[in-house]
Amino acid sequence: METLTLMDNTLARRLVAEFIGTALLLVAVIGSGRIVTGIIRLNSIKTSTTDFKSIGLLQYADRFGGAFTVGLVLAVMVVVFGAVSGGHFNPAVSLCAFLFKGLSATEFLGYFVAQVLGGIFGAFLAVYAATGSAPSNFGSKGTISAWLYVSEFVATFVLVMVVHASIRAGRAAFVPLALGGWVTVLAVFPQGLGNPAVAFGSIFSGKVGPSFVGALVLVAVQLVAGVAAWAVTKFMYPQDASARAY
Repeated sequence: METLTLMDNTLARRLVAEFIGTALLLVAVIGSGRIVTGIIRLNSIKTSTTDFKSIGLLQYADRFGGAFTVGLVLAVMVVVFGAVSGGHFNPAVSLCAFLFKGLSATEFLGYFVAQVLGGIFGAFLAVYAATGSAPSNFGSKGTISAWLYVSEFVATFVLVMVVHASIRAGRAAFVPLALGGWVTVLAVFPQGLGNPAVAFGSIFSGKVGPSFVGALVLVAVQLVAGVAAWAVTKFMYPQDASARAY
């Protein structure tokens, strides 16, 4: 996502950058989620059973804090690895780059695999660092309601469009700020993933994650949202003012 060309970086170097960046993103996502859950549980113990208002306020405040943390980590990862791989850390973003011909089919496949594996590794790392043991009960939660898929479509659509519209407008330097800002806004969304790698990784986070089927449908919705974001961005910005920084 930097304005520097990526041609001088080997595919292997770029894939390592995507793997590490996505793994650290999952550490932030799952780590902040576990902190929020712990604080809410502690507050519920200290609050009477009739006082749900304070618990609700604390929950939303902590959701915002968690989303802000994830947005900050993502912005930092884009700054650190953007000049190496483009700083995607999201298969939907990479799919849009492929559709804009910023990645070849082989590169997109490599990015996709590196991001998914990075997400899974990051989920394991986050749970192990917090508990001292590997996650269990993979995909233990039930299916997700239909309206949550709609909200996830919107979250992913805007996220991908924020990235690529900024690039095509010649404002790639502002991508970390814009991306971090939108991820913070995702605190208002029930799922707030906006990223197929996060959906895959969440399966391996234990009780926090969605079911396998739910995650697969989420990924499908997110990838469709990425295609939609490409179509709208191309319509809004027919001329590419970037330095092909995908």
